[in-house]
This record gives sequence, structure tokens and C-alpha cells, in this order.
Amino acid sequence: VLKGEEIEEDYNDNYDSAALGGCYCPAAHLRTRQGNSSRVAGCIHICEERNCTVEHDYPCYDITLEEFSAMEVNATQDCFPGICRNGTCVTTGEQEKCFK
Repeated sequence: VLKGEEIEEDYNDNYDSAALGGCYCPAAHLRTRQGNSSRVAGCIHICEERNCTVEHDYPCYDITLEEFSAMEVNATQDCFPGICRNGTCVTTGEQEKCFK
């Protein structure tokens, strides 16, 4: 078994690559204390200098990667939940507190 194949298998075990648009890098997620769930931050993430689109209907928060990067760990902020549609987080119009 080649070393590269082993690494790829490890990523397959740890991340749902189909949910992440076939990319093998983890997408940034934000959590909520309501139900202890998480959603992806936006619907496009960078993986090995490539833009990767999160799969259709995946739960998301409408936030840019720049906004996500500026967030402090464990500090809650207002977030807008939605569902990924063709690389865009389409919000429900609701608002909830989330944190990274």
C-alpha cells in the first residue's frame, strides 16, 4: 500500500468526503448549544488551494470564511442557519447563537 493511499483512506474514515464536495479536507464548522449540533460555515471551503463546494442540502450557517476566521473560539455570535444549494447557504430567515 502506498503512503498516499493510506493518507487518503484516513481522510475517508474521518470526514464525509461526499458531504464536503469530494474534497478530503475538513470544512470549517460552527456549533450551537441548542441540540449540540453543528453546521458548516458557508458552503464553499478551500482544500489544497482549490474551492470545494459542500453537497446539496447540507446544513450550513450563512457566514464567509473571513468572518469565521475572525471569530473567537467559544464566543457566541448571531448566526443564520440554512441549507447548501449550489455552493450558497440559503437561510431559513431564522437566527440562533453559534460558536467555534
